[in-house]
Formats: sequence, C-alpha cells, structure tokens
Amino acid sequence: MSPMPPQRSLPPLVRGGRRVEHPLARAPMVSPYSVTQGYRWIGDAQLPPGEKALLLTIFKLVDSRTWRWPPKTDERGGSALADLALSIDRSERQTRRILRALEARGVLAVADMRPHRSHYQILPEGLRALGEAGRSASKAAQRERVTRRAATMIAADAALDGLTGDGGADLVRHGDGLQVEPVGADTDGEAAPADPVAPCPEAVPGQAAAPSSSPSAEAFAALPAWATYTAQRADVEPALVAGLVRAAWRAAGSGQGTWLHEGALARPAIRAWRGLDRPPLARWEALMTGLASAREGGRLRGSFPKGWTWSPRGAVELLRLGWARLLAELEADAPARAPVVAPAPANQRELPGKVGAQPGDPERWAAGIAKLITEVGATMGEVWISPLALDGVQDGHVVVRCPSPVWVDWCASNYADELVRAAGGPVRLVVGR
Repeated sequence: MSPMPPQRSLPPLVRGGRRVEHPLARAPMVSPYSVTQGYRWIGDAQLPPGEKALLLTIFKLVDSRTWRWPPKTDERGGSALADLALSIDRSERQTRRILRALEARGVLAVADMRPHRSHYQILPEGLRALGEAGRSASKAAQRERVTRRAATMIAADAALDGLTGDGGADLVRHGDGLQVEPVGADTDGEAAPADPVAPCPEAVPGQAAAPSSSPSAEAFAALPAWATYTAQRADVEPALVAGLVRAAWRAAGSGQGTWLHEGALARPAIRAWRGLDRPPLARWEALMTGLASAREGGRLRGSFPKGWTWSPRGAVELLRLGWARLLAELEADAPARAPVVAPAPANQRELPGKVGAQPGDPERWAAGIAKLITEVGATMGEVWISPLALDGVQDGHVVVRCPSPVWVDWCASNYADELVRAAGGPVRLVVGR
C-alpha cells in the first residue's frame, strides 16, 4: 500500500502566525437600497466594458439584502477568480486587474478567505455615487447635443435665407460645384454660366453665416441627411431640397426649424417643383407665401384633392393644381403692384415692459443675467445669454447689443420677459458689438 501524498495548503498571510482577519469576515452589512436601484446605477455608471461586465456579474450573485456573496460570513461559497474570468471572457490576470480597479473606485470590496473562495461585497454608497456621476455626465452631453443641433439648424436657416434673398438666385449644377445663376438664365446650359461661388468662412454654431452675395457649398454643411439623399436621386442640390421643404413648412404655419426633421416632404416637394417648370427657390417661396396669404384672406376655394387638409404636405399638393397656382401667383405678385413702404429695421427688436425704479442699472442687469444663465443652464447661457451687452438707455428703452440678427430674434422669442426684468424697463435689442 503506497503512502498518501501530502496535502498542500496555502500558507497564512503571516508565516508562523495567525492569519489577518478581513473586515468582511465579520457581520455583514445591510444595503439601504433596492436591487432595482443597484441595476440602474450600474447601467448609468460610465465604466470600461470589462469593469461594467464584471461588476454586473458579481451583482447578479450577491444577496439582495446585503449585496454580498456569500450572504453569511461562515459560508464557504463565493466565486473563484477562474469562474469570474470565464463569465466575462477574460484571462485570470485581466480579471484580477479589473477587480483591483473596481476596489480602487470604491464600489467593491474583496475578502481573501483562502483556502476557501473569496467573498465579495458591493459597496452601496460607492455604487450610488458612481451611477449618479455617470447619469449627470450623460445629461450634460445630451444638453450639449441639443444645443449644438439647435445652433446647426439656425446656421442652416441663415444660409438658406441668404440664398433666397440674393435677388431670386437659383441653385444649379456646373460640373461638381455649386453655383448661383440669376432668374431667367437658360436652364439647358445655352446661356453663359455664372461665376463660381466664392467660398465663405465655416458657419459658427449658434451664429448666422457671414453676409455675402453668394453663399457657398460650405455654408450648407448643416443640412439634414434626407436632403442630401433626395438631392442625389433627383440630381439637384441638397440646399434646394431643404429650401423647398422649409418654404412649405413656413407657409403652413408649422413653425421655424421643424423643417429639418420633415424628410417625408422632400420627394413630394421635388415633384411639385418639377411640375411648376422648376422655378427658382425664391420664386417657390413666394408662391408658397402667396398661397398662405390667399388662405388667410378666405380666397382659397376650389376643387381640393381627396382628404386634403391645410398642412405643409397639403400646401405642396395644392400648388400642383392650376387654379391654386394661378391664385398663388397673383398673391405673390401683389406686393410688386402695391406702393413701396419702407420696411422696419430687421436688426433690432423692441420688448415692451414696465419702467422700473432704475432702468439700465448695471448691477441689476448683471444679477438678472446671472440668474437667467442659471435657469437655462451653463451651455445655453454661454451660447445665447453671455454675448448680450448693456448699452445704456435711449428713447425710453434699455439698449442691449447682440452679436447678430439671429441673437435678436432668438432672445426676443425665448427670453423677452427675463431680459425686461433684468433691464428694469422696456428693452431694445440691436445688432452690434
């Protein structure tokens, strides 16, 4: 009978003495939070994929009351390093590093219970702090994306406004570039092509494009993806597609900026535009405006299409009818026959309000602006509110200078009451530095 091999055991932490007791070997704690909250915090935490996978694996094993595995200190359960490595498809060495990283973040405590398996304790307060920090970062990033998207929409709108206001210019293709031709040019290419558009500076988010007589292709980089896709299939420019849709949305009274999300109207607008013998973009917008004016005046009567309603799509469909197109042309040409009236300045807006004790007080203005920035958030405040500057009192109004007409319209539409309250009286928004 052969002798039995000697049994091997792991040496104690201190050779020749008692093993140091780990704090987790004592009475287990009780988590003040539910398992649902723990799962939510793990999902919100911004962790590397390996750390999040291992943390989620351990959290599935822990007891729902103590957030510990095993639930009691005298049990020999727990999980070996090899089991954890297999569950996240990593090596044991990588898994050990991930465990140390989680311990350093303060969300996990590991008790070395050799020769038995290790014990694991999820630290509720550390997990909560990590989850709330990740959620706050996600919300801040979302607000940043919303602000950037809004500024991009305004920049694209300003570029299209400059195009339609360029004497009725039209977008045409000449080779691979974007050019502008005046109204009346031969669309078959017999007339001499216009000069190429000079490049303009890149649009700054939140600011209108720099004024120029010929917007370039770089000015329309903020156009939506559906405009580019429809333009490729229709062999036109993306700015033309977006301009047709935007004009229909404005004429139907569906608001400003929503046109960037209405890609379903792109193809119907192209079909109606071709049915009108491809008018310039400025003429298309004038026809849409004339159609809306005829509807407001009660002059829009005739044989409507089946199921027709007044909407952006309904306006496009109605413009394809002969009698509606004739009525729109009459309404569009009516301002040319009317007496010329001096237009109101487009670079200033007046905000009415009650006159306070000290209108235009710099200290009151600074306090009001700081409060407004706190209400709208740091990102929106930095983009829209911080550039505003107080410029004294004139003609019973507190003059506030804005960087561009875009700021004048945006602040008058969104922050009128707050600006009047901060200024202590009626406000006049003007353009200038």
